[in-house]
Amino acid sequence: MLLRPRRTFDREEVSGRNGVAATKHPRESEIAIDIMRAGGNAIDAAVATGFAATVLEPGMVTLGGVGMLHYHDGPSGKTYTVDFLGRAPLAATPEMYPWVEERGNHLSTYAVPDKSNILGHRSVCVPSLV
Repeated sequence: MLLRPRRTFDREEVSGRNGVAATKHPRESEIAIDIMRAGGNAIDAAVATGFAATVLEPGMVTLGGVGMLHYHDGPSGKTYTVDFLGRAPLAATPEMYPWVEERGNHLSTYAVPDKSNILGHRSVCVPSLV
């Protein structure tokens, strides 16, 4: 299975000595930097930015969203990955989504009959962003 990005972005690389915040909206970056200057860490800044983004970009970000976090803690040298992808309802089973082909569309890696994994009541997941 080969997954390729559908979008490319042309932006300059940014670096910082004590932290960096890269967001779509300038105010979100300002909030993240303010949090870090006040003594918070990157996780604190990311959480604050997530809440701010729901106000600044309500069409793009919601508290009911999903995602992944990859975090390296400098002082301890440990790296963490946090999965806050959506969860299927408890009653969902793999048999509800039989694959008809391996290549799906932009929302799913796999195609299933009637696109039930992306359309209708069986496409809903339990969000876990908050």
